[in-house]
Amino acid sequence: MTTALLVLLGLLVVVLAVAFLIRRRFLLSGLGAVTMWLRTPDSSRWSVGVAWYGGDALLWYRALSLSVRPRHRLCRSQ
Repeated sequence: MTTALLVLLGLLVVVLAVAFLIRRRFLLSGLGAVTMWLRTPDSSRWSVGVAWYGGDALLWYRALSLSVRPRHRLCRSQ
């Protein structure tokens, strides 16, 4: 029972790592995509992520996340 649980846990870790790498590759493959560090006014820490520039906004995605939505949207007019 313990061996099967360890195998399943190892498989889950591998699947999450592959999903993370595919997401990062997809985000960096677009035109206007760059790796960017961001510090918001309400935080004292810098966070690494991928920024996409398109039209009038810069969309910033956290690097250490599986979310498909941008964490921050920086509008050019602001």
